[in-house]
Amino acid sequence: MTVDHPLQSTAWAKFQKKQGHLVFKFKNYYLILHHLPHLPYKIGTILRGPDITQEMLNEIKPICHQEKVIFVKIEPNVLADETSFYHFKDLVSSSRVNFYPYSFFLDLTLTDEELLKRMHPKTRYNIKVAARHGVKVREATDKNGFEIYLKLLTDTARRQGFFIHNETYHRNLWSSLKNSNIPHIFLAEFQGQVLAAFMIFKFKDKIYYPYGASSGINRQVMAPNLLMWEVIKWGKSQGCKVFDMWGALPTEAKEGDYGYGFHRFKSGFGGKLVKFVGSYDYVISPSLYKVFITFDNLRWQLLRLKAKINL
Repeated sequence: MTVDHPLQSTAWAKFQKKQGHLVFKFKNYYLILHHLPHLPYKIGTILRGPDITQEMLNEIKPICHQEKVIFVKIEPNVLADETSFYHFKDLVSSSRVNFYPYSFFLDLTLTDEELLKRMHPKTRYNIKVAARHGVKVREATDKNGFEIYLKLLTDTARRQGFFIHNETYHRNLWSSLKNSNIPHIFLAEFQGQVLAAFMIFKFKDKIYYPYGASSGINRQVMAPNLLMWEVIKWGKSQGCKVFDMWGALPTEAKEGDYGYGFHRFKSGFGGKLVKFVGSYDYVISPSLYKVFITFDNLRWQLLRLKAKINL
């Protein structure tokens, strides 16, 4: 089974099972089925897997009928310029994505000097500021490091008003992946206090930045900037070739857009903005699909409102 993304790994499948989902393994991808609460129906996902083919759709359709699946969300780990437009029956462009369709790819085969040169001048300056203030970065991929990271992640989400998965999700993720050598936790400290924490995924010759958190105090010491730079150098030391920053906004993104703060932070490190092929729904039940999309839109509006008012 050829796998080129951590979300299609055996460890991630184990995590999905721990979350209570049904997992079906095919030749080069996993199909995950999620139960809808209080209903006999399910939603499927194939996230960051191979390109969509008719063979794939034919393979999953019998299981979807058997398990009462409304639709399967498919988001290939394929860039837009690496495939052609899809023309498959019952496959529609999705109105909601699991992953941002853009990301920054940083070339880790470059020298430190070349990487620094490609950064935004303000980012280079902030790295120097953090170093002058004596910010220290260390890897803490252990139980204590995870607890520090999780608390800071929760505090960050509450302070900045964005939605994150609940504590059980993150604890299940950690317990399922911690022995796989995929997750690595890095902390940035100033005067004995952790100001920033990242969970970095390492998989084959790439590293990924799925989760990050920062404190609201002592922001003037620019701890996250130095933390990211040390992660980049760590990735190089591990022999990795690419740093996928796990999500970005399109070129025309502007201040005020949802997620712009994360986008701006990532963009400062000089990576190439790439576009994935996007998100598609393979519709099994057209009538139920229409109902689901209507209610799902309402659910997300409520979740974001809840996050903003810190309920």
